[in-house]
Parts: sequence; structure tokens; C-alpha cells
Amino acid sequence: IFFVISGFLITRQLAAGVAANGIRELPSFYANRIRRLLPASTVVVVATIVMAYLVAPPLRVKAITIDAIYTTFYGLNYRLAFAGTDYQHQNDAVSPLQHFWSLGVEEQFYILWPILIVAAAVLGRRYRTSALVVILLAMGGTSFWYSATTTVASPSMAYFSLHTRAWEL
Repeated sequence: IFFVISGFLITRQLAAGVAANGIRELPSFYANRIRRLLPASTVVVVATIVMAYLVAPPLRVKAITIDAIYTTFYGLNYRLAFAGTDYQHQNDAVSPLQHFWSLGVEEQFYILWPILIVAAAVLGRRYRTSALVVILLAMGGTSFWYSATTTVASPSMAYFSLHTRAWEL
């Protein structure tokens, strides 16, 4: 639900901004995301590392620090996917930063999606089509297909990957 609501609201905001300002909307969009997300996420990551050094066993501190590095660059979702993280294994050691995986998916998506919206606006003007709808359907369909086919072969990748989650956004 989070991805669906986020994708709807951000796409609507971006499409309106691009229609009004063209490509000049992108720096404003990215600056707003940085201002909104970076301060709070920095506090959480730094506090988590400090607490890990104070209370966690040394081997866990190393893993948490690596998770923090991935989190800082919005890539924790792929670290978790490649590690084979499984929510069904409740007794496994869980990263205190694990909740950042969904923000990673969202931010990875919003690196490319605004650029595609600008491209759709340019193509739509040139060819008088709703290029955004075509791009949305192509990308969404491909992502959904990838999600369905990856789930059996690699459940962790299917759960955490941008490629399998983009259709939800």
C-alpha cells in the first residue's frame, strides 16, 4: 500500500510540475526529497551505529555498520536480497536498519522515474500521445512479470528488489 500511495502521489506531483516547468522541475524535485529524507535518516543511522558500538557484540557491530553504509546510499534492499533475508525466519538476527529496505526501493525508483516522466512529456508533445501511460504500462507490466517469475526462483530478490517492486509504485 505504501508503494502504491507513494507512486500515485509523486507521479501526479511530478507530472503536473513537468507540465508546468519541463525539465526544470527535476532539480526542485530531488532537492525536496533530500531535504525531507536525509536529516531524519542520518539521525537514525548514526544513532543505530552508536548504540551498536555500545551494546552489541563485536560481530554484530560489523554487520550493522555494513548495513548502515548500504542504508546511507539507499541500497540496503539489495544487501538483504543477496543475503537471503527471510521474514519467515523469526529467530535469525535482524538488522536494526532492516526497515530501510522499502525506502531504498522507493528512492531507487525516484532516481529514474522523474526522468521518464520528462521523456514522456517530450514524446507526448511530439507525437500527440499519452507517452506516460505507455511507459507506465510497459514498465509496470515488465516489473510485474519479473516479480511473478522471480518469486519461485529467488524469494528474497523478489521481495526486496526494485525490479520486482516497481509495478507497485
